[in-house]
Amino acid sequence: MLINQDIPQIGFGPGGAGYSPKMQKKYKGIARYFMGAKRRVNYFFIKKHYVNAVVNAFQLGFRLLDYSSAYGNGTLIGEAIKKSGINRDKLIITTRVSNFAQFQHQVRKEFMTFLKNTHLDYVDILQFHWPVTEHYLDTWREMEKLKDEGYVKHLGVANCHPHHLEEIFKICKYKP
Repeated sequence: MLINQDIPQIGFGPGGAGYSPKMQKKYKGIARYFMGAKRRVNYFFIKKHYVNAVVNAFQLGFRLLDYSSAYGNGTLIGEAIKKSGINRDKLIITTRVSNFAQFQHQVRKEFMTFLKNTHLDYVDILQFHWPVTEHYLDTWREMEKLKDEGYVKHLGVANCHPHHLEEIFKICKYKP
């Protein structure tokens, strides 16, 4: 339950700029090297379009930005928020803890990097991207600490089944 704040029914999820999991599988050896070089050149142009897409979404009236730290484009999100000229308190920013951060026990580190890269002081909603087996309960506890410290307004989950939620309910201080 959100107190004094409604979640817009429609949000904007820009995804990752230039991210393509297919590239890793499709290209091998020297071909991967050249495709990687091409990606670095293209990234300059992609970056501009990515930032503009987020700014345009804000200018069209979107106020919910749905993001994940797994995408690794936090600096672009920060640029877009600044470029949009919209007050931070008018936006609802949600991000997710990546599976990698859960496996490596780096939830706090990843989250603080996101805040630094986006030039934000807090996020409105923090979720984990997936309930990583044997890690998601520890991840939840770490997320609760971030909320206690004022870096997060609300906690949530993504991609959970009922049994995941039941386990979280057994140990949680804050319900998702």
